[in-house]
Amino acid sequence: MFILIPLFRNPQSRLGLFFVAALLPLAAQYIPEEFCLKEFSMMLQYFVMGVVAYDWKHYLLRLKQIPLLYYCIAFSVIEMLPYIGVEVFSLLTATMGIAFILRGSYSLKDNVANHAWGRIIMLISTASYIIYLLHTTFEGFAKALILKLPYLSDLSNDVMFCVGAVFVISTGVIAPVLLYKYVLGRYKITKVLFGL
Repeated sequence: MFILIPLFRNPQSRLGLFFVAALLPLAAQYIPEEFCLKEFSMMLQYFVMGVVAYDWKHYLLRLKQIPLLYYCIAFSVIEMLPYIGVEVFSLLTATMGIAFILRGSYSLKDNVANHAWGRIIMLISTASYIIYLLHTTFEGFAKALILKLPYLSDLSNDVMFCVGAVFVISTGVIAPVLLYKYVLGRYKITKVLFGL
């Protein structure tokens, strides 16, 4: 995906790529498994949708005009349809979910940006790409550490399992955020290396 996207140099060509990517899953049965090409054909639509959303972000500002409750209702209905036997395209579910999250983010930004925990949420948001890239690495270290500790390594104990899970998940978020804030976001070389 990272090799393909730069070949499409303007927003119009990336929009065309999105429509092709949205149709690609229909041909998934004919796409070989080698080199994860089948997975690529299924996931490309979501990746390109994010690129297109960024290209056309000025249109996304109109999302703020629709009340958050409407997004919540629409997303809930789309999520429930498969349970009553109505098949829904996964792209529709993803699109509605993204719209709901974007509208919720606008609301959150407008209401909490000046509060301390609002600034923490904004920092996590800013570092979300680095969290995406590195969370599994830091979670792996946290799991290895837990397995070395006498009480936390007892995964049959529900309380210890929950404590360990909170520690692992928190490490997967907090460590990349700290790395972003104090190292990767500060130096030109790390900004270039990580696409920041």
